[in-house]
Amino acid sequence: MGELGVGKTTLAVGIGHGWGALEVVNSPTFVFVNEYSNSGGDRLYHVDAYRLRDAADAESIALPDMLNDTDSAILVEWPERVLAHLPPERLWVELRWIDDETRQLRIEAAGERYRQLIKVMSETSNDKRQ
Repeated sequence: MGELGVGKTTLAVGIGHGWGALEVVNSPTFVFVNEYSNSGGDRLYHVDAYRLRDAADAESIALPDMLNDTDSAILVEWPERVLAHLPPERLWVELRWIDDETRQLRIEAAGERYRQLIKVMSETSNDKRQ
């Protein structure tokens, strides 16, 4: 989540790379959804909801089906536009402008699974700093 040009797609590219996407990750702005795979056969859906108007638009791109795919991960840019479809448990990432060269990244967990994930990420990050 974040304003136009704040770096959402750049973040998605980094996540795709870290996830092991076999394809080049890029913006799905004009196709709404890009699908990537990794060497384990898992899928990563990258959804750009900026041009979606309502729940019917979300259904037209099969967002509910993607959310029910247990062998996948989903990145949603502009998630506030499809909030009604998103599960109550999720990881919410927000990018904010600090200045022309600096962004602030805020990660919020909803649900125990994601709280544990943030805890592990924080511990791993702290271990690397020492």
